[in-house]
Amino acid sequence: MERYYVTKEQTSSGTREVHRQGCRHVPTEGERVFLGICNSSNEAVVRAQNLFRGAFPCECCLDQAITSPQKCRGAKRVDKASKSMPNVVVY
Repeated sequence: MERYYVTKEQTSSGTREVHRQGCRHVPTEGERVFLGICNSSNEAVVRAQNLFRGAFPCECCLDQAITSPQKCRGAKRVDKASKSMPNVVVY
């Protein structure tokens, strides 16, 4: 289980990113909202979507990246508004 955060500020396209604690892209304390301790990035994204429209997981914080951290190193930041939401299950 990990601690997750969502960015307070929207991008120019109106999206927000969900990050797990320890992510190199997690915003500073004043620029994020604590979502809680979650079992997966999917759960964290669902919590974020209940608070804000347009919440998507950071590429480095997807559950696959957690089990395979080398995927995050050097990963390009992508505007999520143009991508579908991968691996997110709505409960």
